[in-house]
Amino acid sequence: MDEEDEVVECFPEQDIIVVAFQNNIFLNAVLREMDQLDFVVHRVQQNVQDIKRYNAKPLVSILHLHSKILDNQLDMNNLVSAAQILRQSRQSIIVICEKFIHDAVLKTIPELGNYPWFDKTADMAQLREYVSTESMRIATSANRKALVVDDDPAFAKMIRNNLMKYCKVSVVTSGEQAFTFLSKNSVDFILLDYEMPEMSGQEVLQGLRAKPETKNIPVIFLTGIDGKEAVTKVLRLKPDGYVLKSASQEELLLKLDDVFRTQK
Repeated sequence: MDEEDEVVECFPEQDIIVVAFQNNIFLNAVLREMDQLDFVVHRVQQNVQDIKRYNAKPLVSILHLHSKILDNQLDMNNLVSAAQILRQSRQSIIVICEKFIHDAVLKTIPELGNYPWFDKTADMAQLREYVSTESMRIATSANRKALVVDDDPAFAKMIRNNLMKYCKVSVVTSGEQAFTFLSKNSVDFILLDYEMPEMSGQEVLQGLRAKPETKNIPVIFLTGIDGKEAVTKVLRLKPDGYVLKSASQEELLLKLDDVFRTQK
């Protein structure tokens, strides 16, 4: 089959992908637990083509690693590819492995640090609870409401277009308008321009944090500032995240996924 003819399968949100890097008793226990939750479990091998069959929409994916994966270059290459494919398709990833390989794997694939890791001695009830919660987050994500605050109408419109398939998006062009909007409407997160005239992003964030009704809304800065010192300055304000204005739609969506995953 030619690459352009590749079949991509779609599954409901209650489906789970288990990418098996090793077949053992613990893996079988994981599969049984997921079956008991009435999820449809798709067990796939770690090769790229098998994983690509399931990348049409966000699902919960479990990466089951074996203890000697760091010594197996082929398996590590497959893990790097698997993580890249799953993140690009906005899969919700869970990593299961022995604790002693955790740090070494993260050195190779730091992006996996944004996801939960379960030790192979972990309580199955905790894994089951996390999977249930995460599947619910995915199922309800399309109902989220976003507010974009940016003094550049053209850029704000671009952000809205990038997000409108995934959530309900409202746009305002100043901090004053943002506070007026929020006095009458609720939102699940705010994308806030860091550099605005009159009322800066920093001032807007401080105002949001000072109000009981808005202090817990996740705020992600939109910034055109790059470089280590500039980023450090932004992060000192303790937003829930930041996204460069040059970020692609994929990078923006992944950042939002990461923010909401840590909000639970």
